[in-house]
Amino acid sequence: MRNLILILTLMGVYMTSCKEDDENPFGFTGNATGQKNGQGWNSNVRVTKNLPYEIGLDITFTVLNGEGFQREHLSIVRVKTSTEVQRIYLTLLDNQIKNDSVAVLYTTLIDDGDVVGDVYGIDTTFNDNYVQLTRIDSKKCEIAGVFNLRLKLIKDDNEGPTPPDFLEFSDGEFISKVEKEWIE
Repeated sequence: MRNLILILTLMGVYMTSCKEDDENPFGFTGNATGQKNGQGWNSNVRVTKNLPYEIGLDITFTVLNGEGFQREHLSIVRVKTSTEVQRIYLTLLDNQIKNDSVAVLYTTLIDDGDVVGDVYGIDTTFNDNYVQLTRIDSKKCEIAGVFNLRLKLIKDDNEGPTPPDFLEFSDGEFISKVEKEWIE
């Protein structure tokens, strides 16, 4: 009987501890809004320390569908913890991983959110690609920022409708919790 009570207690603790993960399985720490090709756009945000190179912060924007599957993934990586405007000239590709400049990559996701669809990189002919941290608050462990991007199609997955040649993110704003040691 004692073993049964112990097992039921442990199962209850396990089930309630998993509930929190079920509510935020991707570890989102904030949210974002803006315009994507002139249409309203909302996204979840996850900020992490850039690893293994420890060059600033990686900011990932993820759009989920109604069933909770990932559909869009925008990454802005190596963002320095400074309120200066940081220009973006690079697409995040394997041959640029060790570079310390800010880079970006956008993908659509298909199936149940684990298959890469279309891929977009930075449009270097557009002179207004940037990210800027507008607030770095170590007391609240929070950052806020703005971004503006024009991306060009690198790879069409040939599934579904033909994707646009360019995506333009304007009036992008985000806010997110961060670890205190990342911004001090």
